[in-house]
Amino acid sequence: MWQLALTAAPDFEFSIAANSATVFPGHTTVFNGTVLAINGYSSAVNLTCSVGATPPPSTCAMTPSSVTPTGIFSINASGPVGDYFFNAHGVGTDANSLTRNLALTLHVVDFGLTAPAPSSVTVAPGNTSGPVSFQVTAVGAFNSAVSLACSGLPAGAACSFQPAGPVNPVSGVPVAVKMALNTSAITPTGSFPILIVGSTAGGPSRSQNLSLVVNTATSADYTINISNSPQTAGVTGNATFNGTLISVNGYSSSVTLSCGSGGPVTCTPGPGSVTPTASGAAFTVSVSSDVVQNYSFNIVATGTDAGHITHSFGVVFNSTFDFAINNNSAPETVTAGQTASYNLDVRPLGNGSTFPASVTLLCSGLPALSTCSFTPGSVGSGSGDTNVVVNVRTTAAIPASAQVIGGSLKYALAVSLVLLGFGGMKRAPRGKLLGVLFVVLMVVGLENGCGGGSSGGGGGGGAGQPGTPAGNYTIVVTATSGSLSHSVQVNLTVN
Repeated sequence: MWQLALTAAPDFEFSIAANSATVFPGHTTVFNGTVLAINGYSSAVNLTCSVGATPPPSTCAMTPSSVTPTGIFSINASGPVGDYFFNAHGVGTDANSLTRNLALTLHVVDFGLTAPAPSSVTVAPGNTSGPVSFQVTAVGAFNSAVSLACSGLPAGAACSFQPAGPVNPVSGVPVAVKMALNTSAITPTGSFPILIVGSTAGGPSRSQNLSLVVNTATSADYTINISNSPQTAGVTGNATFNGTLISVNGYSSSVTLSCGSGGPVTCTPGPGSVTPTASGAAFTVSVSSDVVQNYSFNIVATGTDAGHITHSFGVVFNSTFDFAINNNSAPETVTAGQTASYNLDVRPLGNGSTFPASVTLLCSGLPALSTCSFTPGSVGSGSGDTNVVVNVRTTAAIPASAQVIGGSLKYALAVSLVLLGFGGMKRAPRGKLLGVLFVVLMVVGLENGCGGGSSGGGGGGGAGQPGTPAGNYTIVVTATSGSLSHSVQVNLTVN
């Protein structure tokens, strides 16, 4: 007997309290960590930033660049807006050049304000301006509250926002904001450069310029307002913006409505020409798209007055993924025990669309003693228009006589196997084996003779096994992809 003492090899590893950080452009984050010695590791370890799922940010400095475990280090990291998934990379100076990595994440984020529309508003002292629209946008993985305010306002003036509280944009989903400027009797006349300012905790401020003109001799004008932006609809589906045109200072010319650049494939104002009123003349804008896309654009109003006064209102329309499932087969009629098959079409909607998530299929409303299966069993993510065959398999009834005969045969087979098993221990004479077979056949004959072959009442043959009941059935096939589900019906008659 030998007894060997096993000693683990020296090694090192990284330790860090927090391996993820979020900063704004121009700001630097610091990761603080430790290189720990394991089993007496004592060689120096050279430290660098290395590629993980992405390259490291443009600024990534390890300080110091070499430590002897156990030793501490720090990483100063910053870069342009983006998500960085990289490594703290350590290479030992030992004979084996041991290499270890620690995964780090840096989110560089930002937000902004789009230019206001209109860029200038005119209002008399003691009045409220028409709506000014803009959007608060997110860049990168930004997901924080943004507070809005105005600066540069003259005495007695204030601004108000709708939504009133802080807004929370995320990447690809800007927040549409409407602002109004309110003046009082003490507000002086003149032209004032205003700043619309957005700010977030721990981050920078972003601003846009707006001109406020306070004038006692205001001319006839109108305002445009959309009450229900943003709107969302499945690709090829329709959404409707609801708007009003309000007359200011007696404006009475008709106004032509249109959709600005960057709008969806279909963008139709209705009616196309509206005359503003003091209480507000209503209009709608119907939108749809044949591609999955987020649209940010303006509804533009152009007056037929001599000056062709033009105003616009920014809106957002999100055209989201959707799909359809259709039954391309006629109703099926089968005898119980047969299978009915139906051809279904599972199709992503929109131009060039594919399924972003796999499609699972399920039957409901099946008749008793039946099952359904699909070919293929599911539709994979990335698939386009796919034909799916659904097979509904019914069950035939089993008569009592078939059950009895089947039971008799099983019994006879069992007796034969037992006797043959005993015969395997000692060779039996031929006459004895023939006697055994005769007894088996007599048992089968007696069992059938005692009512086993009768399908009517009396005897003791049992009730048989029922099959799928005859009738007309509506079966619902449901397809689910992600959070979306759509269904289609197939019709089955069983005789």
